[in-house]
Amino acid sequence: MEKQALNIPLITDANELQSMVGEPHEHVRNKAISYVDSHVQNFVSMSPLFFLSTSDQDGKSDVSPRGDEAGFVKVLDQFRLVYPERPGNRRIDSLMNILSNPG
Repeated sequence: MEKQALNIPLITDANELQSMVGEPHEHVRNKAISYVDSHVQNFVSMSPLFFLSTSDQDGKSDVSPRGDEAGFVKVLDQFRLVYPERPGNRRIDSLMNILSNPG
């Protein structure tokens, strides 16, 4: 049996991709914020899990799950969260990344 090639368009730039997908609704465009508002604070207070994403000084990314009882992450202010650092595998990748690349 002969395999038939799929007729899938090759996307070569961002404008082409956006035209294929369409424009996002205004609510979706405005969902990304750079601070902790009351909705985020409420969500964080109920969450038993989050994923910490960091990158090292060379830009290599790492994502690490963190979990505990709901409310284990505390909101210090609209720009800072704190969480307990639990004993684990002692690799301390996230902490080392934060030290070398605080951004």
